[in-house]
Amino acid sequence: MEGLSDSTGQMLVEIVTMLRETPSLRTHYHVQASRVRVELDQSRIMEDANRLPARVWAIDSMQRYATYDAERGGIPDLASWCESQWQRVLQDDPENFAALTGLGKYWLFRAQPRLAAVYDTESQSLEGGASYTSHGEIARTVTEWNFTGNPTDRVASRDQVVHHRPEYVESRTYLRPAAEYFRRSVEAAQVQGNLPGDLLIEAAQAHIHLAVASTNGEASPSFVQAIRFLRRASEIPGYLIPSVLREYLDEYGRYI
Repeated sequence: MEGLSDSTGQMLVEIVTMLRETPSLRTHYHVQASRVRVELDQSRIMEDANRLPARVWAIDSMQRYATYDAERGGIPDLASWCESQWQRVLQDDPENFAALTGLGKYWLFRAQPRLAAVYDTESQSLEGGASYTSHGEIARTVTEWNFTGNPTDRVASRDQVVHHRPEYVESRTYLRPAAEYFRRSVEAAQVQGNLPGDLLIEAAQAHIHLAVASTNGEASPSFVQAIRFLRRASEIPGYLIPSVLREYLDEYGRYI
């Protein structure tokens, strides 16, 4: 990548290739990732507004490495470094959709351990303790409660749990900025005439996660936004949204 030193660029290429082809070896690359971080900081390239493409590629590559195993915590200090670098990019280019996307991914990464606990709680409590096999099934049940407008005792009881339990409270703390950054990223990409389907899917998923971690009344706007993103993705010629989200859109799109 033009603007990076040969050694830095080569190490980043090796890290990205490893994540794509042999991710099981990622723990062997910690020292290399640390060297890249030091070289980037020392080179001052991350402060150069004229080298945005190189900066974006470098930060994105480092973030992929830092957040690869999100549910187990990833590499928090490196993820935080990426977050600060994305903020610098926004200082130079406030509508940079790559930076906005990166920040959405950062906050979603921060939410993952708490979010996993939320889905575990839901799988144990929804439908009187029935065993749910996927996050998608949980999301569909909570969505149904929101859109049918049927305030049963079960929904009221769940709202009390959602309002107070730490995993829900902490998840919302991280998922709100995640959803907001993804929303801004979609808007920026649309203005620039470059709105990829994958970004719409990521934005929809962030909003669904936020809705699941919210009370019944608070969840509705997030579910609505998620469906709008999914519908937009489904309208992109040649783009196929994941089957579980396609089913979700088919089932609940009629409410929007």
